[in-house]
Amino acid sequence: MNEDHGSGAGARTEGKYKLELVITWAIVGIPLLYGIVNAIKAVVQLFTG
Repeated sequence: MNEDHGSGAGARTEGKYKLELVITWAIVGIPLLYGIVNAIKAVVQLFTG
């Protein structure tokens, strides 16, 4: 029995899911990375004078 569950639609959904995942990580990761870099710069400045 051939049970085709719309593999073409599934591939598009998977691609959309990956795109949304990348966008979500960018939205979260970019400001997080910016904050971490600034925190490290502040700590370095405290210890180096």
